[in-house]
Amino acid sequence: MVLQVNEETTVCNDEIVEQALNLIKEALLSYLRSNCRRTMTMISLTGQDRVKLSFYGLFRHYPSSDELPRFMDAVHVVKTCRGEDELLKTLHGVEIIEENGEFYVVITAKDFEKLCREALKSTESMNTD
Repeated sequence: MVLQVNEETTVCNDEIVEQALNLIKEALLSYLRSNCRRTMTMISLTGQDRVKLSFYGLFRHYPSSDELPRFMDAVHVVKTCRGEDELLKTLHGVEIIEENGEFYVVITAKDFEKLCREALKSTESMNTD
């Protein structure tokens, strides 16, 4: 992964790290709820075995907090305090890549489909409550 962090300025306490993890998960879930059906259609039409999710797309779904106002703030905390593997696990990714200055998380099509089922299922249960 090419993301650069400044470890000297990041405070790694459990509360802020857990908050960062939860905010990233919420951004991913919101993104999936908005984009799963269209993306799954594209995957089936093209036969892709991996999907690239742009961090920019996740920025737009990031719920924010006073301590971590931007998506990249949360990414920075997780990467610095728990490492790249924990960030990938949180995003369900196999790698993070940079292309033309933009970052993407790469997810297998199989994992993306599973995540979509879970996201859409949780949306349906929220609508029936």
